[in-house]
Amino acid sequence: MNRGVLRAVAPEDFLALANHRQQQVVVQLIGQIIEAIADEGREPDAWDGPHLAAAIGYAFVGWRSAALTLALRAITEPELRGAPFEAPGDGGQVATLRTLRSAQEDLRQLSYRDR
Repeated sequence: MNRGVLRAVAPEDFLALANHRQQQVVVQLIGQIIEAIADEGREPDAWDGPHLAAAIGYAFVGWRSAALTLALRAITEPELRGAPFEAPGDGGQVATLRTLRSAQEDLRQLSYRDR
């Protein structure tokens, strides 16, 4: 996974962007992270899966800055990660590529309609 390329998707002036452009950046970044995980031939782990799932949830309700933050945390280098991220009430479940792709596509479609 080329974390530098992924981080570059988020412009430094993210907060100055129009809301619809912020949403586009978040949706694009989440999608690229999901595909980077797939390219590694693996399912999301206990770190990146919950971060991406939460990022998608935040983006659904328009909390774009929080969504961006969690998406970027999802790509934290393994040696720099803390304890696994546990969403309240997740029961220890880990998101799969299939569920993340589906949710990201729903988000992309919703974002496109709401432009």
